[in-house]
Amino acid sequence: MDDRGSLWQHLATTLEEACSAPHWGGDRHLARFSLARSPFLGRVFDPYIKMLNAVPRVVLAPLFLLWFGLGIWSKVALA
Repeated sequence: MDDRGSLWQHLATTLEEACSAPHWGGDRHLARFSLARSPFLGRVFDPYIKMLNAVPRVVLAPLFLLWFGLGIWSKVALA
């Protein structure tokens, strides 16, 4: 069996996953800015944000696998 090039294929997949997570996570900056500028929105969403921050990320991994499948998007969402 010829496995030439498989290292580069796996490296490309890993780089794609690692580079797309910060790209998709960058939308949080707009939400943070909105919550900081609006005291009303801050008071409304503060309990929910604290609740989500209290959940360990390891617990979210199986949920993301169920929601997004075994592909790249579950890994990006977890990152």
